[in-house]
Amino acid sequence: MGAILVEDEHTVSQAERHQTAVTVLDGLTIEYTCAFGSRNVVGFLGAIAFYQSTDTDNRVSNRNENIPYHSKEIRPGLFQVTLYEKSIGDLLFLVVDLENELVHSASLVGFPSDDRELLFENGTITRTRKTTS
Repeated sequence: MGAILVEDEHTVSQAERHQTAVTVLDGLTIEYTCAFGSRNVVGFLGAIAFYQSTDTDNRVSNRNENIPYHSKEIRPGLFQVTLYEKSIGDLLFLVVDLENELVHSASLVGFPSDDRELLFENGTITRTRKTTS
């Protein structure tokens, strides 16, 4: 396994801890790879999130660029994030652990249709970027 490229510290300053998690995550982009080989990128800009997933052949399998999200900082560097794509009925829950470079996700795809699926994934963070204004 190759070295992890980290472009920004994973720590959150004392002053940032007192802000909302949306503000702390603002400008952060996280890339992670799941155990079965898919690569995911999720980013946060203001109160809007975006993501892109690629399969093992590096083909884009899913993406969206305008998803409202809610988040909570559980402890410094550990966040719970909820994204709801109301237009297609997908609900995604993420636990992002910057300190241990892990992402855990649970998604309810196709809600509220009868053929909805519940999916669980775990991933290893391979890169983080923080964009500042």
